[in-house]
Amino acid sequence: MKGLLIKDFKLIFGNVKMIVMLIFISIFLMFSQEEGAFTFVVSYMTIITSMFVLSTISYDDFDHGMSYLMTLPVTRKIYVVEKYCFGLLCGAAGWLFSMALCFIFGSLPGIETINADFIVGCVLIYIVLICMLSIMIPVQLKFGGDNGKIVIFITIGVLVVIGVLVDKIAKGYGIDLATQLEQLLVAAIDYIIPITIVGTILILGISFMITLRIMKNKQL
Repeated sequence: MKGLLIKDFKLIFGNVKMIVMLIFISIFLMFSQEEGAFTFVVSYMTIITSMFVLSTISYDDFDHGMSYLMTLPVTRKIYVVEKYCFGLLCGAAGWLFSMALCFIFGSLPGIETINADFIVGCVLIYIVLICMLSIMIPVQLKFGGDNGKIVIFITIGVLVVIGVLVDKIAKGYGIDLATQLEQLLVAAIDYIIPITIVGTILILGISFMITLRIMKNKQL
Protein backbone atom coordinates (compact mmCIF):
# COMPACT_ATOMS: atom_id res chain seq x y z
CA MET A 1 0.00 0.00 0.00
CA LYS A 2 2.94 2.32 0.64
CA GLY A 3 3.86 2.20 -3.05
CA LEU A 4 0.30 3.12 -4.09
CA LEU A 5 0.28 6.07 -1.69
CA ILE A 6 3.63 7.30 -3.05
CA LYS A 7 2.29 6.97 -6.61
CA ASP A 8 -0.85 8.96 -5.83
CA PHE A 9 0.98 11.70 -3.94
CA LYS A 10 3.45 12.07 -6.82
CA LEU A 11 0.50 12.42 -9.22
CA ILE A 12 -1.03 15.16 -7.08
CA PHE A 13 2.20 17.07 -6.46
CA GLY A 14 2.78 17.01 -10.20
CA ASN A 15 0.02 19.60 -10.37
CA VAL A 16 1.63 22.21 -8.13
CA LYS A 17 -0.17 25.10 -9.87
CA MET A 18 -3.55 23.91 -8.60
CA ILE A 19 -2.29 23.61 -5.02
CA VAL A 20 -0.81 27.11 -5.16
CA MET A 21 -4.09 28.44 -6.57
CA LEU A 22 -6.05 26.84 -3.70
CA ILE A 23 -3.77 28.54 -1.17
CA PHE A 24 -4.04 31.89 -2.97
CA ILE A 25 -7.86 31.71 -3.07
CA SER A 26 -7.97 30.80 0.63
CA ILE A 27 -5.77 33.74 1.64
CA PHE A 28 -7.81 36.11 -0.54
CA LEU A 29 -11.05 34.96 1.13
CA MET A 30 -9.55 35.48 4.60
CA PHE A 31 -8.66 39.06 3.77
CA SER A 32 -12.17 39.67 2.40
CA GLN A 33 -13.39 39.89 6.03
CA GLU A 34 -16.76 38.44 5.05
CA GLU A 35 -18.75 36.85 7.88
CA GLY A 36 -17.98 33.13 8.12
CA ALA A 37 -15.04 33.43 5.71
CA PHE A 38 -12.76 31.28 7.90
CA THR A 39 -15.29 28.44 8.12
CA PHE A 40 -15.80 28.59 4.36
CA VAL A 41 -12.03 28.45 3.75
CA VAL A 42 -11.69 25.33 5.92
CA SER A 43 -14.61 23.58 4.19
CA TYR A 44 -13.35 24.65 0.76
CA MET A 45 -9.78 23.43 1.30
CA THR A 46 -10.86 20.23 3.03
CA ILE A 47 -13.34 19.16 0.34
CA ILE A 48 -11.21 20.19 -2.66
CA THR A 49 -8.09 18.41 -1.40
CA SER A 50 -10.08 15.25 -0.64
CA MET A 51 -11.34 15.28 -4.24
CA PHE A 52 -7.79 14.47 -5.33
CA VAL A 53 -8.61 10.81 -4.69
CA LEU A 54 -11.17 10.91 -7.52
CA SER A 55 -8.49 12.24 -9.88
CA THR A 56 -6.16 9.39 -8.97
CA ILE A 57 -8.90 6.83 -9.71
CA SER A 58 -9.41 8.46 -13.11
CA TYR A 59 -5.65 8.30 -13.75
CA ASP A 60 -5.65 4.61 -12.81
CA ASP A 61 -8.51 3.90 -15.21
CA PHE A 62 -6.77 5.67 -18.08
CA ASP A 63 -5.12 3.47 -20.71
CA HIS A 64 -5.62 0.24 -18.70
CA GLY A 65 -3.54 1.57 -15.83
CA MET A 66 -5.54 -0.36 -13.23
CA SER A 67 -4.97 -3.62 -15.08
CA TYR A 68 -1.23 -2.93 -14.90
CA LEU A 69 -1.43 -2.19 -11.16
CA MET A 70 -3.06 -5.55 -10.54
CA THR A 71 -0.07 -7.31 -12.12
CA LEU A 72 2.08 -5.89 -9.32
CA PRO A 73 2.05 -7.24 -5.75
CA VAL A 74 -1.21 -5.34 -5.15
CA THR A 75 -4.57 -6.92 -4.36
CA ARG A 76 -7.95 -5.34 -5.02
CA LYS A 77 -8.53 -5.04 -1.29
CA ILE A 78 -5.24 -3.20 -0.79
CA TYR A 79 -6.19 -0.88 -3.66
CA VAL A 80 -9.52 -0.03 -1.99
CA VAL A 81 -7.90 0.50 1.43
CA GLU A 82 -5.30 2.80 -0.14
CA LYS A 83 -7.94 4.96 -1.84
CA TYR A 84 -9.79 5.51 1.43
CA CYS A 85 -6.54 6.26 3.26
CA PHE A 86 -5.40 8.61 0.51
CA GLY A 87 -8.72 10.50 0.45
CA LEU A 88 -8.76 10.86 4.24
CA LEU A 89 -5.09 11.91 4.33
CA CYS A 90 -5.54 14.53 1.60
CA GLY A 91 -8.67 15.86 3.31
CA ALA A 92 -6.84 15.94 6.66
CA ALA A 93 -3.92 17.81 5.08
CA GLY A 94 -6.23 20.45 3.61
CA TRP A 95 -8.20 20.60 6.86
CA LEU A 96 -5.16 21.09 9.10
CA PHE A 97 -3.42 23.49 6.72
CA SER A 98 -6.52 25.69 6.32
CA MET A 99 -7.10 25.71 10.09
CA ALA A 100 -3.47 26.73 10.64
CA LEU A 101 -3.93 29.59 8.16
CA CYS A 102 -7.10 30.66 9.97
CA PHE A 103 -5.33 30.72 13.33
CA ILE A 104 -2.45 32.75 11.85
CA PHE A 105 -4.72 35.29 10.14
CA GLY A 106 -7.08 35.31 13.13
CA SER A 107 -4.27 36.71 15.27
CA LEU A 108 -3.92 39.73 12.97
CA PRO A 109 -5.73 42.98 13.92
CA GLY A 110 -8.91 43.72 12.01
CA ILE A 111 -9.37 40.09 10.84
CA GLU A 112 -12.08 37.65 11.94
CA THR A 113 -11.26 36.12 15.31
CA ILE A 114 -11.28 32.42 16.19
CA ASN A 115 -13.94 31.20 18.63
CA ALA A 116 -15.45 27.95 19.92
CA ASP A 117 -18.12 27.89 17.20
CA PHE A 118 -15.35 27.90 14.58
CA ILE A 119 -13.66 24.87 16.18
CA VAL A 120 -16.96 22.94 16.35
CA GLY A 121 -17.67 23.87 12.74
CA CYS A 122 -14.26 22.57 11.64
CA VAL A 123 -14.87 19.22 13.36
CA LEU A 124 -18.25 18.92 11.62
CA ILE A 125 -16.61 19.74 8.28
CA TYR A 126 -14.25 16.77 8.59
CA ILE A 127 -17.14 14.50 9.55
CA VAL A 128 -19.03 15.67 6.47
CA LEU A 129 -15.89 14.97 4.43
CA ILE A 130 -15.83 11.35 5.63
CA CYS A 131 -19.48 10.93 4.64
CA MET A 132 -18.81 12.47 1.21
CA LEU A 133 -15.86 10.17 0.54
CA SER A 134 -18.02 7.24 1.61
CA ILE A 135 -20.36 8.08 -1.27
CA MET A 136 -17.94 9.29 -3.92
CA ILE A 137 -15.28 6.55 -3.86
CA PRO A 138 -17.66 3.64 -4.57
CA VAL A 139 -19.54 5.70 -7.19
CA GLN A 140 -16.28 6.64 -8.94
CA LEU A 141 -15.05 3.05 -9.01
CA LYS A 142 -18.43 1.75 -10.17
CA PHE A 143 -19.13 4.20 -12.99
CA GLY A 144 -15.66 5.45 -13.93
CA GLY A 145 -14.29 8.98 -14.35
CA ASP A 146 -16.80 11.04 -16.34
CA ASN A 147 -19.87 8.90 -15.58
CA GLY A 148 -18.95 8.82 -11.91
CA LYS A 149 -18.86 12.62 -11.69
CA ILE A 150 -22.25 12.82 -13.42
CA VAL A 151 -23.77 10.34 -10.97
CA ILE A 152 -22.29 12.27 -8.02
CA PHE A 153 -23.69 15.60 -9.27
CA ILE A 154 -27.10 14.01 -9.91
CA THR A 155 -27.10 12.47 -6.42
CA ILE A 156 -26.22 15.80 -4.79
CA GLY A 157 -28.88 17.55 -6.89
CA VAL A 158 -31.53 15.01 -5.89
CA LEU A 159 -30.62 15.37 -2.20
CA VAL A 160 -30.83 19.17 -2.45
CA VAL A 161 -34.22 19.01 -4.17
CA ILE A 162 -35.52 16.57 -1.55
CA GLY A 163 -34.28 18.86 1.22
CA VAL A 164 -35.97 21.90 -0.31
CA LEU A 165 -39.24 20.01 -0.83
CA VAL A 166 -39.25 18.68 2.74
CA ASP A 167 -38.61 22.19 4.07
CA LYS A 168 -41.42 23.68 1.95
CA ILE A 169 -43.88 20.94 2.97
CA ALA A 170 -42.98 21.42 6.63
CA LYS A 171 -43.47 25.20 6.38
CA GLY A 172 -46.82 24.55 4.70
CA TYR A 173 -47.89 22.76 7.88
CA GLY A 174 -46.44 25.53 10.04
CA ILE A 175 -43.39 23.52 11.15
CA ASP A 176 -40.01 25.21 11.41
CA LEU A 177 -37.53 22.40 10.81
CA ALA A 178 -34.53 24.50 11.84
CA THR A 179 -36.09 25.28 15.22
CA GLN A 180 -37.19 21.67 15.73
CA LEU A 181 -33.70 20.40 14.88
CA GLU A 182 -32.09 22.88 17.26
CA GLN A 183 -34.42 21.80 20.07
CA LEU A 184 -33.66 18.15 19.34
CA LEU A 185 -29.91 18.80 19.43
CA VAL A 186 -30.20 20.65 22.75
CA ALA A 187 -32.30 17.83 24.25
CA ALA A 188 -29.84 15.16 23.09
CA ILE A 189 -26.64 17.12 23.66
CA ASP A 190 -25.13 14.37 25.87
CA TYR A 191 -25.58 11.77 23.13
CA ILE A 192 -24.62 13.76 20.04
CA ILE A 193 -20.86 13.13 20.15
CA PRO A 194 -20.98 9.32 20.64
CA ILE A 195 -23.85 8.96 18.12
CA THR A 196 -21.93 11.06 15.57
CA ILE A 197 -18.72 9.06 16.03
CA VAL A 198 -20.47 5.69 15.82
CA GLY A 199 -22.60 6.81 12.87
CA THR A 200 -19.59 8.10 10.94
CA ILE A 201 -17.60 4.90 11.53
CA LEU A 202 -20.64 2.84 10.49
CA ILE A 203 -21.11 4.83 7.27
CA LEU A 204 -17.42 4.51 6.44
CA GLY A 205 -17.46 0.77 7.13
CA ILE A 206 -20.53 0.14 4.97
CA SER A 207 -19.02 2.23 2.19
CA PHE A 208 -15.77 0.24 2.37
CA MET A 209 -17.60 -3.09 2.10
CA ILE A 210 -19.62 -1.83 -0.89
CA THR A 211 -16.48 -0.49 -2.59
CA LEU A 212 -14.61 -3.73 -1.97
CA ARG A 213 -17.44 -5.68 -3.58
CA ILE A 214 -17.48 -3.28 -6.56
CA MET A 215 -13.72 -3.64 -6.98
CA LYS A 216 -13.82 -7.44 -6.80
CA ASN A 217 -16.49 -7.55 -9.54
CA LYS A 218 -14.79 -4.89 -11.66
CA GLN A 219 -13.67 -6.01 -15.11
CA LEU A 220 -10.09 -4.81 -15.71
